[in-house]
Amino acid sequence: LSGYRWVILGLTVIGFVQTHVHRLAFAPLIPTFVTDLGLTYAAAGTIQTAYFWTYMTAQVPIGVTADRWGARRVMLACMAVLAVGALAFALSRTYVESIAARMLVGLGAAAVWVPGMRLVKKTVNQDDVSAYHLFYADGLASPGSDLTFFDWPVGRERRGTHSIARTGLRVAGEGTL
Repeated sequence: LSGYRWVILGLTVIGFVQTHVHRLAFAPLIPTFVTDLGLTYAAAGTIQTAYFWTYMTAQVPIGVTADRWGARRVMLACMAVLAVGALAFALSRTYVESIAARMLVGLGAAAVWVPGMRLVKKTVNQDDVSAYHLFYADGLASPGSDLTFFDWPVGRERRGTHSIARTGLRVAGEGTL
């Protein structure tokens, strides 16, 4: 991959991580919000729901906007909105401020997945088989049954440190093979 492609991939990964952090990190903090803001658990759940409803509602308009203005611009602008929303959420002191901040985070996060995938698609040559992700699993999606490979060119193998000479896989039995 060229340097530009690595930058696009890196920014997309950062965006994906931020989206998932904001999606998943709130739930363990609900008891803290209940105590600090004097909320009920239902009110804390509504704060989290504000993120998801905004995220869902913004998907189509964000897709149309990305088609019109370009995925890179829209994704970077919305990552900034996500950051502002996260800061506003950290500084919020009331229920209404928390909901408004979570809605900003949801709006910013909405523009990460679709434009991010478009950026990756546009920057990774689809005809370059070395960029393909080879995926093997048991067909049932059993946890721990998957194995993935990227066929990227690397230097010739050198035995010793920083190399893999043999890979062993633990399987449930002969039928798995």
